[in-house]
Amino acid sequence: MKVLLLLSIGCFLSDPIFAIYGGCMSYSSNPSSVSGHIQVKLFFLNGWKLHKGPCYNCSKSDEGYIVTARRKQYIIDKNDKEVFGIWKLEVELKGTEVSKQAIITDEVNDHIEDTVLMVNENEGWELESSEISLDIDMTNVPGRRFDIMFINTNDNILTNMSHSVQVVLQVKVDPHDRTDTKKPNNSPVVLVKPYYSVEFGHKYVIPIPVIDNDDDFIECEISSFIEAGSLSSSVKYLRERKVVNIDNKECTLTINLESTGFNVGDTFALPVTVKDYSRKDIVSASIHTAYVNPIGRVTALMYFKVTNKTEPPQFVSPTPPNNQEYTVYVGGDFHVSVYAKPKHTARRIVKFNFLRRDGIRVNQTTIQKDKWDPLAVYISMKWSPVKSDIGKHIICANAEDSFGISTVELHCFKINVKVNKFRPQPSILGKPYFASFPEIQDIVCPLGSYCRFPVYAATNSPGGIKSIQSTQMSVENVTIQYSQHVINGTIDTKVAQVEFLASEPGPRQICLNATDIVAWTVRCLIVVVRRPDPCALKPCHYNNRCTAVSDNSDFQCICDELHEGPLCEKG
Repeated sequence: MKVLLLLSIGCFLSDPIFAIYGGCMSYSSNPSSVSGHIQVKLFFLNGWKLHKGPCYNCSKSDEGYIVTARRKQYIIDKNDKEVFGIWKLEVELKGTEVSKQAIITDEVNDHIEDTVLMVNENEGWELESSEISLDIDMTNVPGRRFDIMFINTNDNILTNMSHSVQVVLQVKVDPHDRTDTKKPNNSPVVLVKPYYSVEFGHKYVIPIPVIDNDDDFIECEISSFIEAGSLSSSVKYLRERKVVNIDNKECTLTINLESTGFNVGDTFALPVTVKDYSRKDIVSASIHTAYVNPIGRVTALMYFKVTNKTEPPQFVSPTPPNNQEYTVYVGGDFHVSVYAKPKHTARRIVKFNFLRRDGIRVNQTTIQKDKWDPLAVYISMKWSPVKSDIGKHIICANAEDSFGISTVELHCFKINVKVNKFRPQPSILGKPYFASFPEIQDIVCPLGSYCRFPVYAATNSPGGIKSIQSTQMSVENVTIQYSQHVINGTIDTKVAQVEFLASEPGPRQICLNATDIVAWTVRCLIVVVRRPDPCALKPCHYNNRCTAVSDNSDFQCICDELHEGPLCEKG
């Protein structure tokens, strides 16, 4: 399928669906099988008024299912290819050039797959994850970035807005190879709810989970001007009243309804722009100075409704913190238990949702009772990543009580799946041995993350390996779970799923004792716990260059001829 750039102007047909609440887009790009083209894969998170989205009369029983056929049937029934909105492609302009937009709605409709992530029947919305593959003719975008835009109209007339508001969700695509990765750019990936019920008189802190598979530095900001589009005046009102604020670097949104001009029943929508910056100077479609010039950007849109007292359920301990990071090496498992309890004692938790940004179903248990708290329950999930999963992922949880009220925010986890290097080791006659054992620099985990990796042990003695345990020589508090694995089709091994919280930076020693029925073997490995990039804080004034030392323990500012001082602060 080819996307041609044609000068055209789109408008909605006579009976569009004004039912979009919010969502966001991200993209990745790769070489296309079509000569002179590049394949752009869009991941479109889209939330709709219940029964008005691509699911076509959705219910909770549809969660986790692909509903593309229903989308196509709805388009046929309405005889309107733009019934779910318009898709456009616009090349980045230079100088006095006039905007040229291509309508690509037909191509999107032909190459989209929709999966239902979540349905909230009480609040009346549904959330789909859509994957779209487009082949872009590069001769029409020579040396340029371009925007791919989805355009629809918000479901309801927002408070302080006299008319329905046009919604624009977009990504800026830079399809040219970066000089650092030698590959095209990948945009930031965001996962947000499209619809939030927020109680009047309350204040909320909502983390926005963001990952980037190029390991770029990420910043979030409340959209303004062109990026806010028709919501510009509403965003200005929200900021002037101090209703909304955002921590740019942490990507944490604050909604303050303690003292505002809003009343119960009022609604507002908030667009957030997420930008990615390279950590070193690079060239792609243009020159990007590290931490200064964004490579791309995506827009997320969230819809808020002010309610009376609803007493939504809450996530509780021992659930790991929201936005907790995990580093998982292939062969290791990611698993987590999420606990929640109702705020109102007459209610109970009846449902959990685990959401993956790519729409893939999550392997989860049934709801279990917490033995310490009679109101709390928990659910566990497990994921065993394979080589095709290498990269960064977001998995989020939502809880719902018996009154149909959901937790306000999603509770999310960021998982970085890394390649596990196979390091074969010789067998030891009459003793256990480690069939594969990591070398230094094989296991590198960021400070503050849970680090999980496999270690393989085998023996020639009957009965196999009995246990693999951490010894007193380990400087980390390690937990170990077991599984079985066959290496090279012949070596039957016991796998130690080793996990620890990377709380101290630098090289960290972990020693493991493998035991069979007659002997034991101890080996030690070094795990590197990496500090965060000090240049991410932009310590050098006036956009002067920051260079971090190899272990991120310090940095140096390289000043231009107009500035001096340790931080280039003088000049």
